[in-house]
Amino acid sequence: MDAALLAMDPADLVRFHREFLDAVVELPDDPFTPYLPDSEDGAEDVAHWVVSRGRAYYRSLWAKPETFPAWRPGLPGVHVGQIASVHHDLTGESLDWDWED
Repeated sequence: MDAALLAMDPADLVRFHREFLDAVVELPDDPFTPYLPDSEDGAEDVAHWVVSRGRAYYRSLWAKPETFPAWRPGLPGVHVGQIASVHHDLTGESLDWDWED
């Protein structure tokens, strides 16, 4: 995944970071609350995994929340920290984690 992120233009990486994080923060809430792991870290990990699976998978869960996947340690996928790290490697700058628009 790092290679794909490194190939992105820094401006596209910033946009991807925002869209990815916006999608992640929507998941640990209704209608998914009954299907989330008990731990906040576990819920965050599975949310990152879900979003890293792509738009079609993400939308399918909104259509059928009961199919939300169970959390298990070591789920592979992209994490917003990985995106921020690659952005820093490319530009030497930190990404903004708080924005309003």
